[in-house]
Amino acid sequence: MPGRPPRAKLPWENPHRDRDRLRARRAAGLGRHYDSAQWRERTRPRVLARDPLCKIAELCQGREPSTDVDHVIPAAKYIALHGGDERYFYDESNLQGLCHADHTAKTARGG
Repeated sequence: MPGRPPRAKLPWENPHRDRDRLRARRAAGLGRHYDSAQWRERTRPRVLARDPLCKIAELCQGREPSTDVDHVIPAAKYIALHGGDERYFYDESNLQGLCHADHTAKTARGG
């Protein structure tokens, strides 16, 4: 007697859901810059070295190491202020090192 066919996984049962969503978001628009060599090998490491502790110190009171690099002014808005020049995505004067908790909170607020 044949068994039942396997049930399709629901979206919340997919262990790769967050990874897949991040990849899709990064492939579109300005997100593609996060996968560039300039971001991974130059800009991000320089900002984390410059800001070893969280700069906004909201949840961590500045005691946590910076693990995430944040655009102070959201990248799309900052680029628009500079005539649409996407090179401003990497402008270190608009970047800061944050701990993961503070970066997540800031991003959730839309900042």
